[in-house]
Amino acid sequence: MKKYILLVSLLLSVMLISSLALATTGSLTISWSVLDETLRPGGETTVFLTLTNPTTVGINSVKLYISSGPYVSSSPIYQEIGGLGASSSQQTSLTVKISSSAVSTTSHITVRVSYYSDSTQKETIITIPIRIRRVPILQVTNVKYDVSPIEPGSTVLLSFDLVNNGDGSAKDVRIVLNQSDLFTVIESREIFINEIKAKRSENVSFLLTINPSASIGTYSVPLSLLFLDETKIESYSDIKYIGLVIAGQYNFIVTLESQSVVASGTRGTATIKIANAGTQDAQFLTVKVLPSDPLVEISPESIYIGSVKSDDYETEDFIFKVDRTTSSGLHPLNLKIDYKDLYSHSYSEIYGVDVKVSSMEEFSKAHQTGPSLFTIGIVVLVVIVCVYYIYKRLKKKR
Repeated sequence: MKKYILLVSLLLSVMLISSLALATTGSLTISWSVLDETLRPGGETTVFLTLTNPTTVGINSVKLYISSGPYVSSSPIYQEIGGLGASSSQQTSLTVKISSSAVSTTSHITVRVSYYSDSTQKETIITIPIRIRRVPILQVTNVKYDVSPIEPGSTVLLSFDLVNNGDGSAKDVRIVLNQSDLFTVIESREIFINEIKAKRSENVSFLLTINPSASIGTYSVPLSLLFLDETKIESYSDIKYIGLVIAGQYNFIVTLESQSVVASGTRGTATIKIANAGTQDAQFLTVKVLPSDPLVEISPESIYIGSVKSDDYETEDFIFKVDRTTSSGLHPLNLKIDYKDLYSHSYSEIYGVDVKVSSMEEFSKAHQTGPSLFTIGIVVLVVIVCVYYIYKRLKKKR
């Protein structure tokens, strides 16, 4: 029995001596944090290191040796801290850069810390993961419609380029053209593309039928993009907007409303009617006179009308002279109409209306004037006097 008690006492003594030895030996722990959770090729971040001595014994000659994994470089790669007192800590930092040729992966930074406690050299090693991701960035460019202008009720082909401006492939790309009251998508409103590589593009098209009751105006059509990165771990969603301009049709009808009877060498007036039979209002409308031989000295040379609404009209008078050598018949009065649509697009159209030049005989008949009221009054008075005079003579003879 005494032997067992002696053995237990011996073990307790050894344990006590060991714990006392440990209590007088310093140690070091390292904690870390990375400023950016994910880095892109060519990117840069900062790694913060906190060195802590949790013991009651100081440590000396603390040195850091930093090594880097694939696509990663660190600065500095060596650093001396000096010593750490009991129950103290010190912070330092590293600048980490990613190679521009890096692929999507998880690399690392390895930090080996060497130090002395009393005369004993110790070391602690930690590995810090660095997450690298090549990111796809999709943009919509070169939007085109095969019909211009786009009118209510028309069927148009919408096409555009989907460009990957990122540094990584976009995979399992879904392009969804959201349905609306403005148009109907013929066939599928969703297109699937397996992959769009970095700096590459894919052409996408949808066939649309514009609602016949759609109002004229400018619209933004939402386009949904859903895709994965090249690792198929990160998912992305985005909404792009495509402009759609719905315009009406212009159909001007220019006619001769009325004119005075003219012959060679005479002057006259022509009344021109300009009707907007289209479906869209015209703005800033101007009528200009073009050379219209044998009609000369036409005035005014230009008339500003302004706005002419759909299904409305304006009339304007032009004074002109007929050249002396002109034969009778129809001769054109040439006009140029300039106007703009609701989106400030300019248009020009040329029209001609036929003005009738009559013969001198027709002109004379049309311009013959009857007796004036004064002359008619004199004649009536003379007749009355004559009748009265005859009546008096006959009465005397009786």
